[in-house]
Amino acid sequence: MSGPSSVLWTAPASDASSPWDETSLTVDRVPVDANASATAVADTLLAADPDCLVCEFALPGDCDGLDVIQAVRDRDRHMPVVLHTAEPDGRVASDAISLDVTDYCYGDDLVDCVESVLDSPRQPDVEPREPDRQGAEQATEVARAELNRVLDRVDDGFFALDRDRRFTFINQRALDLLDVAGDEVLGQPIRTVYDDPADSTLLDALETAMESQEPTAFEEYVDPISVWLEASAYPAADGLSVYLRDVTEQRQRESMLDDLLGTMRDLMQANTTQAVADIIISAAHDILGLEYVAVRLQNPETGQLDVVAGTDGLFEDLPARPTYGSEEGNPGTAFTAGESFDSTIDYHDEIQSARYVPLGEHGVISVASRDTDPVGDIRRGVLDVLATNAVAALERAEREETLREYETVLENVQDMVYVLDEDARYSYVTEPFADFLGCEREDLIGERPGEYLGEASTAAVEDRISSFTGSDSPVSGTYELTIETAAGESVPVEIESTTLPQCEETDGFPGSVGVVRDISDLHSTREELEAENERFRNLFASIPDPVVENEFRDGEPIVTGVNAAFESVFGYDAETVMGESINDFIVPRTRQEKAQSLDEQANDDEIITAEVRRRTTTGDRDFLFRGIGYDLDDGTRAGYGIYTDITAQKERERRLEVLHTVLRHNLRTELTLVGGYLDLLAAEVDAPDAIAKVRDAVTEIENLSAKARTLERVVDDDSHPSPIDVVPKIRDIVATERDNHPDATIETDLPETAISVADDGLDLALANLIENAVEHGGEHITVSLTREAESVTIRVADDGPGLPERERELVQGERDITQLEHGSGLGLWVVDAAVRSLGGDLSFADPETGCIVDLSLRQE
Repeated sequence: MSGPSSVLWTAPASDASSPWDETSLTVDRVPVDANASATAVADTLLAADPDCLVCEFALPGDCDGLDVIQAVRDRDRHMPVVLHTAEPDGRVASDAISLDVTDYCYGDDLVDCVESVLDSPRQPDVEPREPDRQGAEQATEVARAELNRVLDRVDDGFFALDRDRRFTFINQRALDLLDVAGDEVLGQPIRTVYDDPADSTLLDALETAMESQEPTAFEEYVDPISVWLEASAYPAADGLSVYLRDVTEQRQRESMLDDLLGTMRDLMQANTTQAVADIIISAAHDILGLEYVAVRLQNPETGQLDVVAGTDGLFEDLPARPTYGSEEGNPGTAFTAGESFDSTIDYHDEIQSARYVPLGEHGVISVASRDTDPVGDIRRGVLDVLATNAVAALERAEREETLREYETVLENVQDMVYVLDEDARYSYVTEPFADFLGCEREDLIGERPGEYLGEASTAAVEDRISSFTGSDSPVSGTYELTIETAAGESVPVEIESTTLPQCEETDGFPGSVGVVRDISDLHSTREELEAENERFRNLFASIPDPVVENEFRDGEPIVTGVNAAFESVFGYDAETVMGESINDFIVPRTRQEKAQSLDEQANDDEIITAEVRRRTTTGDRDFLFRGIGYDLDDGTRAGYGIYTDITAQKERERRLEVLHTVLRHNLRTELTLVGGYLDLLAAEVDAPDAIAKVRDAVTEIENLSAKARTLERVVDDDSHPSPIDVVPKIRDIVATERDNHPDATIETDLPETAISVADDGLDLALANLIENAVEHGGEHITVSLTREAESVTIRVADDGPGLPERERELVQGERDITQLEHGSGLGLWVVDAAVRSLGGDLSFADPETGCIVDLSLRQE
């Protein structure tokens, strides 16, 4: 080439890579519209008057490169035209030569081919004239040389026979494929040149094509060179054109893939990852013929790529196989990157190369070889196919292993579990669920849940399934319904269900898994709670004491409800106080600090009882306050406050306190004066009997006052007595009373020991009983003790006239105390108070004569 030449190139696509980047050629890309005709494309190309046209065989639309060349040659016989294919194609090359193409090339030879064409002199456009004989022969030789050059360039074999089946042309590739010598082949009959094997069909097929004048295609195996040929014969009246293509690799690949079909079935039936690994090894050795193969799977616990399977040759010749981390070594690199690659091995005497093929997220296939290419082109693709199917099998096996684990778990738990398929039929049920329904498990499979539901529950399930349909993500929910068992029992249940993953091929109901719980007890509890709540609401509304319901918000008791008694007593209606702090309405200003302290106690989960003073719309009043706190479901602290109006009681207590103080002081003083005056009177007046009666009366009054003080002390004592042996204490009390009343006969009937709860209160009670018996009973008194299962009974009996019924009823609270109905003394009141302080009980027997009083005390 003398200078830059212009080249027009019908590129396959605008984004195709350009092979012209490193050349000095000026190449313009000419896009071809899919709707353009070959004539229009030729006109566009020739209008630019380039030095060379380059046509791609594959063009968009209905026309191809041969159509464009035909249109170009119809317009310009001498324009240099090069036809290019991605892969070698003898038939395309032959057709191009018949259209007078300048040159044909394929693959990466495009640039060299175009440069060669441009270096050749271009034939001038001259008027054609009748050639002489010598010129015709020269033209023929030129054409033959051009034909030979093009046919030798293609990768396919080609030969031509005349009508006598003699070779008129054969390229080097055909010589190699037919395994014939190239010397003196031309002009020789094919039957004398080609050593036809016994089972060959080549010569017979060519003969049939010539006789029928119909193209034919067939395959032939050339045993001496172990090659499969694909032959295409095109007959003509004067001979036969034959194209030969080596399809050995294709046949080997097809054979391997056919053999892999059985492997694929085995892979899909494998139910463990180990079984999948073993099948991979078997296929790699038996089908692909690979000697050193290992399958490494990632250990889920350690993350290491462990060798789980390998060929016999691997373990015999390469026994020490290391374990790699998920990012270590060549296996780790292939696993992490997810891409296959070859590697040169330079650390082993015999192994020269290796290939690593990832198995998705599961592991790696490692192949070692004694050759520089570990697997070869044919096996490389088939190995990838094997790996792809193995990944699917591993995923399936892992799912099955997980399912088996789940099934094992489900089989060993007592939960009622079911699985519905996409048709909303049972595909799995646990034994407890089948037992609950009263059916056999196998009888439930394939049935719809509606078989065991009432009409309302069936509608609820259908609504639930409809709500699950069409969602791209799992949908969970909990609902309640009633199941009808095989025995006809209606049982309320709670079902917690979740949809299964949505399959790509369906957008309907994907199936679901659910857990069923019998909530019969829960229903009963709910009914009981509802009844209890109803009773509480009635109590809340009807209780005569004011009640306030509140929630604690930032420490403040905010009113959430009040009863009618609150509105009546405090004078505020519910609407006024609802949502407000109750303290703002009913706590006096001087009592705010104490009220805040009570709120803090209630907020700290304490039960409060306190006497408080609160404000009403009619003035301040005294209340006994009882506060009960509790937690709501959301964690909010709430509570109830009950206010019992004790204003009148407090007034009485204050009046009694004043009266008690005055009487106690004045009575003692006046009795002292009476005693002094009696002494003076006795010295002046001779009336000893009268003065003695007055002195007895004064003494009785003093005794009553002393007993009143004793009764007060017993009632106010808040100590907690402990169990003791009461027998010694009883003996001491009896001994003291014998000394105080020497004229009385006091006997005892006591065991050696008797344990009961007692303190000084027992001394007070027993002494008063003995004193009453001496004073009001007979001459004979007996103190006895009997032990029972949980108590001890101390009995004081006398033979006197007995205790009047009126006195007994007053002490036991069976008769009201009035100005006319009151006791004759305080002795029995003191006894009753003392026994009650010990947690005991005072009772009276009904003997025919005398009086019997029993003191029952707890043993612990």
